[in-house]
Amino acid sequence: MNPIAILNLFVENRLIPSNRYGLNGSKDPKEYVSRAIQQDMKNENYVIDVYAGGRKPNYPRIDSISFDVSNKSYLLLLKDVRQDVLKDNKR
Repeated sequence: MNPIAILNLFVENRLIPSNRYGLNGSKDPKEYVSRAIQQDMKNENYVIDVYAGGRKPNYPRIDSISFDVSNKSYLLLLKDVRQDVLKDNKR
């Protein structure tokens, strides 16, 4: 069985019935995966906006960052984190 067929079976038989993404209505595996990936990317961008960009989070009392995003040292910290992520992804 080819990898695409295996993925389709997984999506149809496991992922869609699990309702882990809360994407009701779509039984087409390609559409479901596409919507799930879009949802994940939107959430990842939100996290980056809050914790790297200083955007106000939904729950500021517990989720706000304590860094001054306009401070040069914060920008250097982000640069260091970026370098670490790039290095880890080359493995």
